[in-house]
Amino acid sequence: MQRVFIAITLILLTNLPAYVISAESVQAQADTLRLDPERIQWTKLFYQANSFWVDAATTVYLKSLATNEVKASLIQSRQGNPLPVPNSGCYKITTDATIDTVFQPPVTILNHVWFDPTNASGLGRARLRQGEDDFKKVYRFTNQGVFRHRREPLNKNEAKQKPEKWSDTQNNFYPYNPEQLECPDVSERLVLIFIASASELLAHDKSVSICVFGKRQLFRVQMQSAGLHTVKVDYFEKKGQDILHRQSNVKARKISIMSQPLPSNLDKEENFSFLGFHKNIAIYIDPTSNLPVQVSGDIPTVGQSTFRLKEVTFKSTQ
Repeated sequence: MQRVFIAITLILLTNLPAYVISAESVQAQADTLRLDPERIQWTKLFYQANSFWVDAATTVYLKSLATNEVKASLIQSRQGNPLPVPNSGCYKITTDATIDTVFQPPVTILNHVWFDPTNASGLGRARLRQGEDDFKKVYRFTNQGVFRHRREPLNKNEAKQKPEKWSDTQNNFYPYNPEQLECPDVSERLVLIFIASASELLAHDKSVSICVFGKRQLFRVQMQSAGLHTVKVDYFEKKGQDILHRQSNVKARKISIMSQPLPSNLDKEENFSFLGFHKNIAIYIDPTSNLPVQVSGDIPTVGQSTFRLKEVTFKSTQ
């Protein structure tokens, strides 16, 4: 099941050859992402994907948090200098997913990512997987890499207990040199859906490039506007006590996501993934509402799949 939902033991790169990037990527980073959080009015998105092989559902939550609340949520890093939490506070994006695949037990995956909404840089994340290959992994982003604390059940009996009771623990540090890699900011995979909705560059058919931390490896991710495409939408819109059923065809902006692994000392390159998709990843944004109405891509062993928006909750106007 790990294949459906699919971090960086990079050395300090002193002896590695320089990574060659395109002039377009450098310029995009130099211009910054030009993010405007006010473009996003949703607080909750609910998606479903159904096929013969898999039924999956994921809920995405977006929330603004005060500085003290963020600091209390992040773990202490035992290595590196942790990135400071901005005085203006941060955002937290959460995904709560359930995957039910043929011949496999159902799996739930809960993700939390804390990030700076002005530049999309990651501060910390937490991943909890239960049902198969159970684990809890908590991360802290630093100026020199990412610290990770991993906890797993020692056996099947322990897996039945709460994650806090799991006794197989390990600490890891995945170093990288942001300056050598030309990565002024390092983001996280889930934040891509925020960038797709908040970037003024993408809204004006420009491309953006950003460094993204996966599981143990750093990637350079290119997000490219690929024009308007007709998308059939069928979802419920909630705002306060009002509920509206949206059912129509919309001209959505397709945001293609392409990735390239940065140099590392991993024996095998990590496969980039976003919400379980590995290749041909695309987010479709309704220009009128800036809603990500659809996410699609290829899932290993399953093939091309699509998450379709089924429900959205907007910010309260009160």
